[in-house]
Amino acid sequence: MQGAVIASVLQNRRKKGESKKLQDDELDSLINDPIDNLVDDIHEVQGVLRDSEIQKLFGRRSRTDPVVRREIQVDGLLNKVREKLSRATSYQRLFGTTLFFVVYVSFLFQQRDIQSSYFIESSVIDIVLSNLPQLGNGGYMNSGLGST
Repeated sequence: MQGAVIASVLQNRRKKGESKKLQDDELDSLINDPIDNLVDDIHEVQGVLRDSEIQKLFGRRSRTDPVVRREIQVDGLLNKVREKLSRATSYQRLFGTTLFFVVYVSFLFQQRDIQSSYFIESSVIDIVLSNLPQLGNGGYMNSGLGST
């Protein structure tokens, strides 16, 4: 932006026919003064940033504010509690899955002798069938002489 201003000033001066020395002096002053202006601008920007952090000019609260720090700490603690709760439920699920696996494998281990498993199962089926009521000739299972 300053470059455009400098160019327009120099162009106007050339049009008016002013001397070359005057243009050089103006150009030197425009080159040297912006350094001082730049330093002042930097200090002003730092002041605005400091004010925005302290006084919350732009609607955002600063992390250095004690209330904001407390809210950040509370949010962090809530996140830790949520993580612990999810970890606890995960351990409970792991325990349940492990217990199921152990019981399942133990049943498989007990049934490895096929003949004894068959005798146990057939005796349980015979007990259940003997306790069922008799209906007519074929009985409950509709088997035998009178079955259809």
